[in-house]
Amino acid sequence: FIHIPKTGGISFRLNIIHNPRYYLKNKIVIYHFITTENNKYLDIFNTNYKLFTIIRDPVKFVISCYIYFQCSKPLKTFVDTYRNMQLKFLLGYSIFSVGNVTKKGFDKIIELVNNNRLTVGIYEGNKMNNIYRLLNINHSPDKYILNKSNQYVEITDEIKTQIINAN
Repeated sequence: FIHIPKTGGISFRLNIIHNPRYYLKNKIVIYHFITTENNKYLDIFNTNYKLFTIIRDPVKFVISCYIYFQCSKPLKTFVDTYRNMQLKFLLGYSIFSVGNVTKKGFDKIIELVNNNRLTVGIYEGNKMNNIYRLLNINHSPDKYILNKSNQYVEITDEIKTQIINAN
């Protein structure tokens, strides 16, 4: 399980991986860091593991990161600075790296997904079924315990559009 920060990974662990209701046949290794440079952690492009990850709606993801990491920059500056954060993480970079994702990097991730080497679930939706099928479990999303904060940031339509275009 490749745990991209702020995508519901802790809720997933609480509800699925550590839930005694489910008997998981295979051991699940949780990666909080991956790399493609020196194999320090996990090189997702050169492994035989069945990989899965959770991604999140870009607007909700960026706002969640902004709140959780208590960014002191204005939200507009944060959005301008940090782009494609979830994709960068899968490519082995910090979500806060400021480099751009190349088409080659994007294509490498798409190839993993298309070749069924990386299963992707989408947090807060019915798109988690791909992961449940991979783990061979029947899970009811209405019984999901969420690890949520009560903090709120008001965003304009302009900021929403900016986030969508940057991610």
